[in-house]
Amino acid sequence: MVGFLMYEPQTIENQPGYFISRLMIDYRYQHNGYGRAGMKAILAELQARPNCYHISTSVHPENTVARQLYERLGFMATGERDEDKIVLRRFV
Repeated sequence: MVGFLMYEPQTIENQPGYFISRLMIDYRYQHNGYGRAGMKAILAELQARPNCYHISTSVHPENTVARQLYERLGFMATGERDEDKIVLRRFV
């Protein structure tokens, strides 16, 4: 196994969407594009679902590699925090 991704339904202001709660790639396979490929695949899957208005995730502030990946995929910081993580969201 190279890695995995987890998501769950999330409703914000009565708008249904999803929250990507985990993206993990085994350290032996990092920096080979698997994270980006996995994110692109799940974004396509979730966006194709009816009534998906937003997709969110969160990242530790010091994890600049992950944050740059998410921002390149259209996520933007919301100003919200999820414990010690920054919340990012993209609208569909």
